[in-house]
Amino acid sequence: MESVAGRSMRSIQVIVLSLCLLINVLDGFDLQASAFTSTRIMAEWTLAPAAMGLIFSAGLLGVGLGSFVLSPLADRFGRRPAVLIGLVLISCGMLAVWGVTGPRQLATLRGITGLGIGLLLPCLNTAAAEYSPARWQSFAISVYATGYPIGGALCGALAPYLNMHAGWRSLYVAGGVASTSLLLACAWLLPESLQFLLQVQPAGALRAAQRIATRLQLPPLLALPPRRQTAASISPLTPFQAGLASRALLISAAFFLLWLTEFFIVNWTPAILAREGLGALAAARGGLMLTVGGMGGTFLVGLFGVRIELIRVCVVYLVSSFVLAMVFGFSSGVGLLLPICGILGFVLFGSAVGLYAVAARVFPPPVRASGTGVAVAFGRAGAVLGLSFGGVLIGWDWSRALYVGVLALPLLLAAAATRALRSFMAE
Repeated sequence: MESVAGRSMRSIQVIVLSLCLLINVLDGFDLQASAFTSTRIMAEWTLAPAAMGLIFSAGLLGVGLGSFVLSPLADRFGRRPAVLIGLVLISCGMLAVWGVTGPRQLATLRGITGLGIGLLLPCLNTAAAEYSPARWQSFAISVYATGYPIGGALCGALAPYLNMHAGWRSLYVAGGVASTSLLLACAWLLPESLQFLLQVQPAGALRAAQRIATRLQLPPLLALPPRRQTAASISPLTPFQAGLASRALLISAAFFLLWLTEFFIVNWTPAILAREGLGALAAARGGLMLTVGGMGGTFLVGLFGVRIELIRVCVVYLVSSFVLAMVFGFSSGVGLLLPICGILGFVLFGSAVGLYAVAARVFPPPVRASGTGVAVAFGRAGAVLGLSFGGVLIGWDWSRALYVGVLALPLLLAAAATRALRSFMAE
């Protein structure tokens, strides 16, 4: 509804999008913390790689459960309280790491942190969409989405210093302090979504909507429109009800198939390059190039979406991801592989942000957070499958061209699922 968001950016919209960006930076920092402390954790507790893998998996499992089970909170009680709950979970999960004495405790806390991140992902996507002018919606989502790789890079930059001078637990505490600070900032500054107030109409909706409409410089709001859906009817299965099931299945399939390939490539590339004798430095640079390219891809996909049909942009990104993945699989030599990694990261990360923008458009506001949460949960399942299945194929001593080719095929299916969503895009 363009009339709700307005045609140009107001200060309240800048505040909301800035908070979404900062929270997403925090999410990237917190989720990557275990990767940058794994060596010291394994050394302190004498853990095997498989045991450390369970700690990694606890975080991903928490994200998936949070997205699927908790995201309906945003459609039942509002975007603002759901964001605050997510930040409370993250703050508790990160700060409590200071006192852990074993891997089971750490895995539990990583799961709690993941729950918070899983709840925040669909909430942030929804808030960014609903507080953006319709024409700039995809661009606003892409801007806030750049926070995730920025947070991961920031975590990687701080980790060596904190690990050496304050111990590996200090990295988690730093994330917990930042999360608590953002919790206080959101409690003070983050307003409720106007679309949620108008369509779900919780207690006090008219007065709150009038204040927000004034800040958005919209015409005076004299009464609430007819309510479309009661908040009590929202559940994790609501996106699969009649009239919504097709779009929920298609966007979930697109996320599942994309992240199956993306998480395999992003997480395994350094090991693949090192395994083929390119050296530790070149292998690390390959992973860095994926992330750096991803920052550009996440930013520009939204800018393209302003001038070109969003579905078409997403399909082009996904097909390009397949082509670049195949080029990566068949190429050799560090001088060629590193720039290919950068371009591949550009289109892979950009594809994910494009799907986030699509999710914000295919679901109506009363179930927007729940629908996005379902899609993200399926996507995380695809990520886990891609990580594990990729390891199996590499362990079979297949050639890089063969196993990358097999794991690149889902990108074409993701493009087809995304193309089929065109008829559900909101005007």
